[in-house]
Amino acid sequence: MSRKNEQLITKTNTMKTKSILMITFLSLIFFGFQFSKNNLETAYIPSNAGGAGAGKTGAPGESNCTACHSGSAQDGSNENTLTVMDGSNPVTAYLPGQTYTVMLAMNSAPAKKGFQSTALTGANNMAGDFTGGSNTQINSANAREYANHTGASNSSSTTSWNWSWTAPAVNSGDVTFYVASNAANNNGGNSGDVIYL
Repeated sequence: MSRKNEQLITKTNTMKTKSILMITFLSLIFFGFQFSKNNLETAYIPSNAGGAGAGKTGAPGESNCTACHSGSAQDGSNENTLTVMDGSNPVTAYLPGQTYTVMLAMNSAPAKKGFQSTALTGANNMAGDFTGGSNTQINSANAREYANHTGASNSSSTTSWNWSWTAPAVNSGDVTFYVASNAANNNGGNSGDVIYL
């Protein structure tokens, strides 16, 4: 065999080896990506376990929990019980600047649950201020404050959520508390949950 033919065979074998290595490398990348993608899908972590982003109460100009959870919002008048209290006494009127305790309970006992609430004047402005309680946290956006469940208070063992509301410094007329609650099924995803406004 001539030297030229030997060089040609060597060059062809080298090209075949490089092609096989390239195909193997690309295959590994593709299957690695698929494996990673599948693991991410099966390892879904609820993004709102420690409270939803602001503006999910269903109040005027806001969305509600169905922005992230599938399904449609339901009437919550038989599910959500919100009480404003002065000490241990429920109140239906407020004194300007007075601080009250707000308690929210869900009448069902879902496997997981959560909520968000805000308080607005008749002009849809924030009415007073919220302060978080032992099982609630406060976030804010667009000049409104929101009480939310926490990562530790979203289970069936939580019977109610409590936070403080300081009424507006001057009488602002009627105040409406907007509440969105989530009766969640604890399936690790966003399906099968029921949102109550």
